[in-house]
Formats: sequence, C-alpha cells, structure tokens
Amino acid sequence: MIAAEQSTVTMRGRQRDAAIAGRLPRQSVRGTRPRNSRRRHARSVDFALGRRRENTPSESRGQTVATAGVQVGEAKHGQGLFSTIPFESETILGMMDGEVIDDADHASDYAVDLGGTFSLEPSAPFRFVNHCCDPNCELVIVEADEESSTHPFVVLQSLREIRVGEELTIDYAWPADSGIPCGCESEMCRGWIVAEEELEFEDEEEFVGDDAEIHSEMQEEDLGDPEDATAEELIPA
Repeated sequence: MIAAEQSTVTMRGRQRDAAIAGRLPRQSVRGTRPRNSRRRHARSVDFALGRRRENTPSESRGQTVATAGVQVGEAKHGQGLFSTIPFESETILGMMDGEVIDDADHASDYAVDLGGTFSLEPSAPFRFVNHCCDPNCELVIVEADEESSTHPFVVLQSLREIRVGEELTIDYAWPADSGIPCGCESEMCRGWIVAEEELEFEDEEEFVGDDAEIHSEMQEEDLGDPEDATAEELIPA
C-alpha cells in the first residue's frame, strides 16, 4: 500500500490570533467518535495547524484564551493532562497541534478524524487528554468564514471551572464497535468508552474489549518521556 501522504501546515500569526481570539465561527465537537477503531471524529477536511503564541491571556467576545497552565503528568491509567492554574468556564486552553495525514485507513488511539481521508495526529501536550464520561473539557473546531483565508483548527475548551491540579478530560464518545471498558470512575460513568446514545443499541458482548489492552500499551510506549509532575505535585500545599 502506498505510504500515507503527510503534511503540516502553519497558519500565519495574524490569522491565527484572530481565530483563537473568538472572531471566527466556532463549532463544538461532542466527543471524538471515529469512523473506524481508535480514530476520533471532526468534520473539517481542509485543515491547518498553528502554534499558539506564548503571551498574556486575551479576551474577545467573552471567550478567554489561555496560553499556559497545562502539564502532562501521571494519571490513573498512564499519562494525562493536568491544570497548573485555575481556569474559568469556556476558556480555550490551547490549540491541538500535530500532523495532518491524508490516509483514509489511518487510525490510532489519538488520531482526530477531520473528514474525508484526512486525520490529525496531535502532539504533546494535548495528545494526552484522557476520556471521562463526565468531562470538564471539549474539542472545538474553529471554522474560517468564506471571506477569510484562515484554515479551521481544533482547540481544547473548558466546559466548567477547573481547579489547580485537576485532570483535563473530554468525552471520546466512540461508536460501540470501537468501545473499550471505561475506568473514569465518575458518578456518570457509562461503563464503556462509547457514545451515550449507542449504549441502548448494543449489548455488552458486542463491544471490542480487546482494544483496552492495546490502548494501555500504546500509552506506555508513547512519544518521549517528558519530565512531568504528578497530579499531587501540581496541587499547592
């Protein structure tokens, strides 16, 4: 099979800043539903990524943009992403950077489905956002309007206020045939990492439970070995 064509596109600073500041339409993505096993869902096809500028937080139209305050650390199941500062609700924590891949068959525990044949392999730190059935964050696609040359991109946004040291999570909402047992231990845990609306249509024996071991092994073998703090170390005494 022909190797997947891979490309990384960087947005020009002025266009990127306008988009992330809230001056372009934004579209919420509930969960990360893949078309196939271990591939997260997003609707954009023409996709470009920009690295967020490291400066002071800014506000526009009520949307706060964070430029720091997250760190990878040890979670209950492998690595996770934690807050190092408190966040208000509806704060954009950062842009999901990574590599755009043009291959309809590409799939992994972290790939974001961009529609068509395109997917995104996110890089650290947002690569390490784990699932929770009662998440405190969500993925949002920032769409470009027809008159703008800015490309859409994915950001992580808080759903509620977040405390220092709290793990940042999203609802993967996978389809039933890609589901694995869930260990989020939240009061709203569905028992499986699947979309809530699909639980009533599938019996437990139909879930692909073998993926759980694969997912755990992939986290242990993931990119790099950053010098990350544990959740306890992030919480001030």
